[in-house]
Amino acid sequence: MAKALKSPKGQIEGQISALRVGGGLPYGERLARRLDFLLDAFEEEGEAWEKDSPDSLRQMFLFLRSVPDFRCPTVTITPSATFRAQWGAGRNSHLAIDFLPDGQVRFVVFSPDLRHPERVQRVSGIVSRLDLMRVLEAFDVHRWTADART
Repeated sequence: MAKALKSPKGQIEGQISALRVGGGLPYGERLARRLDFLLDAFEEEGEAWEKDSPDSLRQMFLFLRSVPDFRCPTVTITPSATFRAQWGAGRNSHLAIDFLPDGQVRFVVFSPDLRHPERVQRVSGIVSRLDLMRVLEAFDVHRWTADART
């Protein structure tokens, strides 16, 4: 049993369990169900977890707790066994964040160009998870990532 908890999969399962019992997210149970599904699908495809995969999930949870007004993201697993959260509202409003185990994030944002409504701004980069929202301020992502209840 203790060996299973030390494996990347066991650590991920432990984080999902903690999310269910008080993870500080209003959509915690919904997100936990999605993660359970992804874990099963990932392994059915014969993929292997990396030793840093649990750190990627932890980074994602830290980010999600820092933006409590965001609605539940669509979560996927990248080919490198890290976690990605995405939000979108049409072809010109999209945010995707890949959570790297070291606290950095890879992001891409599509946002309407306020000066040229027919254009879409597309920006990507790598920044610290702690700096991401500051970088995204110019794109007003809260307009379409926020939960309508807030």
